[in-house]
Amino acid sequence: IGLVLMVGYTFKDEVFIVKDRLAQQLLPSSPHKINDESVSFATTEKGHFYVDGKINGTEIHFLVDSGAS
Repeated sequence: IGLVLMVGYTFKDEVFIVKDRLAQQLLPSSPHKINDESVSFATTEKGHFYVDGKINGTEIHFLVDSGAS
């Protein structure tokens, strides 16, 4: 048990990175944190960016225009 805890603690940052990447692939509208100031979002099959957010407590599914057309 001690060895498992030690390995888990040693690779805790990598576990969070893998968790974020899996979440981004399964739910493209969920962010992948790059650093304290940046996040990235995966595109859908059609190349669109969708982001889930809230305005005044109301959840909204946004289509984000990157301006790259």
